[in-house]
Amino acid sequence: MLTHARPRRAARAFTLIELLVVIAIIAILAAILFPTFFSAKEKARQATVMSNLHQIAQALEKYKLDNRRYPDVLFGYATVPGQSMSQARPIGSLFPQYINDPNVFTDPNNTVTDQTQTKTVPIGVLAPNGMLTPATQTFYAADAYDANAVIGANGTPDPTTFVVRYQRAWTNAGPGSDPHQIMFPNAPDGTFITCTTYHAGQGIGQGKVLVLFKGDNAKTMDVSNFLAAAGGTDGPGATFWKVTP
Repeated sequence: MLTHARPRRAARAFTLIELLVVIAIIAILAAILFPTFFSAKEKARQATVMSNLHQIAQALEKYKLDNRRYPDVLFGYATVPGQSMSQARPIGSLFPQYINDPNVFTDPNNTVTDQTQTKTVPIGVLAPNGMLTPATQTFYAADAYDANAVIGANGTPDPTTFVVRYQRAWTNAGPGSDPHQIMFPNAPDGTFITCTTYHAGQGIGQGKVLVLFKGDNAKTMDVSNFLAAAGGTDGPGATFWKVTP
């Protein structure tokens, strides 16, 4: 008995219009998903910073309980050339007695990951009589809370210019001095402690300054509010430390 082979149906190819439609759909989905993805990553990095600030806040109170004052620095000065943060044993700081992990003092948005790299920053050295003397000190560049990048006029951090962000006193002490300085024994909750500016960029989910206030109160603040509190400028001499929660 003879059988007839069924003719094969020719494979149907995509037309140019169909390919363009598929590409357009993929592009639309990417435009929707990519910002969400990068925003989620930035939120995760900010959560890491908030955890760091919480640990620093707790360590500060323990240090004050033991020494009746806050430390001169958070992590410590970089005094030995080529020494890494993990090798450092600074005096009068939170590391390593109160916080034994140097990574707590870093920020995932800080592009400096080499923990031997240093930066020289102008500071005011606090004398026993409560007066400030202009000086410079060397910090680890990976340390994001003792000193960090200045916020430029465009609202983004300048990776070439640094300013100290943690000091016990921001002005010379005396009658009429601003009480919102942690050198005063009864500085109120809400007094500025430190901040990180590495989230002040213009990328997805950024434009923020993460600030720690006395009372274990960490806030994510819009960079415009931070600069307004600083008198519209940032850097040495700016009054960003007067920012309030």
